[in-house]
Amino acid sequence: MNKKKMQNVIRVIAERNGVSIDYVRTEIQKIIDIGINNPDPKIRAYWKSIPYKGERPTPDEVIRFFANEMINKK
Repeated sequence: MNKKKMQNVIRVIAERNGVSIDYVRTEIQKIIDIGINNPDPKIRAYWKSIPYKGERPTPDEVIRFFANEMINKK
């Protein structure tokens, strides 16, 4: 999924929920942080299995990962 499609996905989520794009990104990042810091090693390992470039996955990287997972499971 390219950057333009990614921005569109986040924009649609924001519009459907009546919130800002920044709010959507912040909430997704909170979920990422909860997953990475989860005390269950299996959950932490799952979140760390998501390909990312920085210290932890970004909202864009997580959405891209889950979109690819859904496409590959069809």
